[in-house]
Amino acid sequence: MQRLPIGIQSFKEIRTENYLYIDKTPQIERLLNGSDKYVFLSRPRRFGKSLLVNTLRHLFEGNKELFDGLYIQSRWKWEKYPVLLLDFNLISSSGTSEDLKKELIRTLDRIASKYGILLTVSEYTGRFEELIIELSKQTNKKVVLLVDEYDMPLTDHLLNMQKAEANREVLRAFYKVIKSLDDYIHFMFITGVSRFSKISIFSGLNNVGDITMDPAHNVIVGLTALDIEQHFGDRVDKWLAANELDREGFMERMRLWYNGYSWTGEERVYNPFSTLKLFNVGQFLNYWYDTATPKFLIDLILKNGMSPIDLEHIFMSETDLKASELHNIGLESLLFQTGYLTVKNVKQMGNAGIVYELTYPNNEVRLSLIQNMWGLMDTFRKDSAIVDAYFMRNALEAGDKDKFLNILIQMFARLPFKLRIGQEKYYQSLFYMLMTMMGLRLDVERMTSVGVLDGVLELKDKVYVIEFKYQQKGKATMEQLLESALNQIKERRYYESFLA
Repeated sequence: MQRLPIGIQSFKEIRTENYLYIDKTPQIERLLNGSDKYVFLSRPRRFGKSLLVNTLRHLFEGNKELFDGLYIQSRWKWEKYPVLLLDFNLISSSGTSEDLKKELIRTLDRIASKYGILLTVSEYTGRFEELIIELSKQTNKKVVLLVDEYDMPLTDHLLNMQKAEANREVLRAFYKVIKSLDDYIHFMFITGVSRFSKISIFSGLNNVGDITMDPAHNVIVGLTALDIEQHFGDRVDKWLAANELDREGFMERMRLWYNGYSWTGEERVYNPFSTLKLFNVGQFLNYWYDTATPKFLIDLILKNGMSPIDLEHIFMSETDLKASELHNIGLESLLFQTGYLTVKNVKQMGNAGIVYELTYPNNEVRLSLIQNMWGLMDTFRKDSAIVDAYFMRNALEAGDKDKFLNILIQMFARLPFKLRIGQEKYYQSLFYMLMTMMGLRLDVERMTSVGVLDGVLELKDKVYVIEFKYQQKGKATMEQLLESALNQIKERRYYESFLA
C-alpha cells in the first residue's frame, strides 16, 4: 500500500518515494492548452496549490521519467525550459518592506546561481528583469515563471494595514517588470489565497487569466468523489473492518465532514489535507482547526457582529466576491477566499450578471469557525466548551432537560457582559454554536405550513422543537415568557410534522 503524502509538496518525492499521487495531469494539460499565457488561481491553504506548482516545474524542466504512467506523459512535447520559481512560503516577510526587498534579492541570487548566472544590478526590480533576460539568453528559450502563495506578504499582515500596504508596493513594483518582458516569458502561473490580482498587485499585467471560478478548472486541486473511489477503496475497507459502520454510512459521513468545496456550484471536492489525515489517523476529527484558522478572521467576524448562522446562506454578486484592494476586502469575500465559505449555487440574473449563494463547505469548517469563536468569547474556560457540549448532548439524548439547561445557563453566564446583545438572535446564535460543537445541526427558522420554527433539533429517537424568547427588562416575567413560548408551540402545532 502506498504511503499518504501528508504535507508533502514535492512532486519528485511523491513520485520516487512510493507515495500516493492522484493524477491531476489531465487538468494540467487543459490548463496549458488554454489561451492564457499568464494564469492566476486562488484556492484556500492546505489545498494542494504548492504541489500543483511543483508539478508544473518538473513538467517544464523536462523531467519525463517522473511522469511515467500519468495521463500527460504521452501527450506532452518534452521541451526543457528555464524555470524561475518564487515560493513565498520560503520568502520571509516578517520584517519591514526593505527586508522584503532584500529577501527577494537573495531568492533571485539563489536561482541565478543554480543556472551559473552572476547578477550585477543592485536594485531588486532590475535584478528580477536581469535574471529573466539572462535565463532566456543562456538557454535560448523563453522563461517559465511560477509564483506560489504570492499574497503571503499581504495576508500575513492584514491586522497591520500599514505594513501590508508597504509590502504591496514592493510586490507591485516587482511584478511590473514582467510587462516589458513578454518576449522573454513562455508561461506564468500564479497562486495564492486571496484575489488581489489585477488592481492591487498585477496592475501592469492586464492579460492575466483568472481561472479561480472557471468551471473547466474547478477540480484542478482537491479530491473528487471518483478519486476517493479509485484510490482509497482499500483504506475504506480497512476502516470498515475496525468500526461499526457500513460503506454507505462511511462515505456519507466523510462527505459531510470533508467534502463540499466548489467554485462553480457544481462538482464538489474534498479537502485533500483533511482526507489524507482521516485515513492516516483513522478518526473523523477536525483537522482544519489547527492548520487554517487565523485569529484575525475570527476577530473580524466578532467585530462585525456577524453570527455563524448568517454564514449558512450568503448572497453576493460576482463583483463583490472579487476582492481587489487591501483596505476594501469584504468579510464575506475574505471568508470565501480562505475556504470558510464555498459556492452552493450560481444564479444567472438575465443580463444583470451572476449572483452566488455561499455556505459552509462542510462540518469540519463550520466546527472550526465556531470552536474558535467560542474560545475567544469564553475566556474563563476557553478549552472546555467541547467537554461541556459532550455532557449537554448526553443529557439531550437521555431526555434530561434539567441537566441540559443547567449546563447551558453556566456556559451563557461565563460570556463577558460586553459581548451580550439585547436581542433574541444573539442567544439563538449562541445556541446554534453550542449545538454545532455537540455534533448536531440546529435547523434555524424552518418554514412550515403553520409558521416559522425558531429551531429544530433532530436526534435518532427524539425531535426537539425550540422557541426562543428574549425578555426586555420589566416587560414580562420569566414564567410568562415560558408560558407564551410553550403555548405558541402547542397552539400552532409545530410538532405535528414530526409525529411520524
